[in-house]
Amino acid sequence: MTSICDNSIGNNFCTCIGTSDPNYIQFDGDGLSTGKGAGNRCCNLVSYTPDILHKLPSSTGVTSEITSVSKFLSLFNQLDFTPCDYTKYFGGNTVGNSETDVYLKSNYPQLFQFSDRQRIIYNNFYLYNATKYPVSVTDNSSLVPVISGNTISSPSGTMPLIFNYYDGVHNESQYLFIVWTIGKDLPKLSFPHTYFYFYDNHEKECKNNYCTTQYSPSMGISFSSTGPGNGGNILPGIPTTNNYTTGLFIGIIAIVMIIFVGLLIAYRKKT
Repeated sequence: MTSICDNSIGNNFCTCIGTSDPNYIQFDGDGLSTGKGAGNRCCNLVSYTPDILHKLPSSTGVTSEITSVSKFLSLFNQLDFTPCDYTKYFGGNTVGNSETDVYLKSNYPQLFQFSDRQRIIYNNFYLYNATKYPVSVTDNSSLVPVISGNTISSPSGTMPLIFNYYDGVHNESQYLFIVWTIGKDLPKLSFPHTYFYFYDNHEKECKNNYCTTQYSPSMGISFSSTGPGNGGNILPGIPTTNNYTTGLFIGIIAIVMIIFVGLLIAYRKKT
């Protein structure tokens, strides 16, 4: 019986979900020093969410928007522990070059698609930009909410939010905790997503930088009906004007109008 490599790291006959390409299976990061002892791992997806990159030292030079998927993936190789060596999928091309991304997309489309979405998320929520945030936010690490027991907090003038999205490969609904400036418009991204407030222990929306929740918030798992730290209720989404939600709303209105007109015509014919 086959098993998934991430769940059976010592099984040399393991497989990866959603792909039969054996090149996605790496043993101890294929020589990457930080991957030593990881065993067999699936590298068709990134095992970490992009918020972990705030742990990178400032010497990485990530001070502007990352436009290359290969550049984004290379950042994970700089973490203290990485079970995959993503440079293996660059075809020997230079990190950050356009031909590297073309090679990655053509030969390893699953990893490219997943990583490209994560890259967009990183650029929007975990990359420090002085024009987007108040002076209390000073670097990338300030953009990850601080969780302590049943409390969650963020720098002054901001609030912690929940960002819900689909991973783009398995179509799994995921969530991340983000920091956003109070009163500033939320970004409109090109893929299905929404935003949620945290709820405090009095069932009030957390719209400030500090909140005590009913349960200890936890992150990095699929979004479920329990919600993160909110005692069993799906959180009410923050209204946005994303293209896909706007289109859905317009479509519903159009259907309602068609039905109404049809009923009105039928009524007049009867009378």
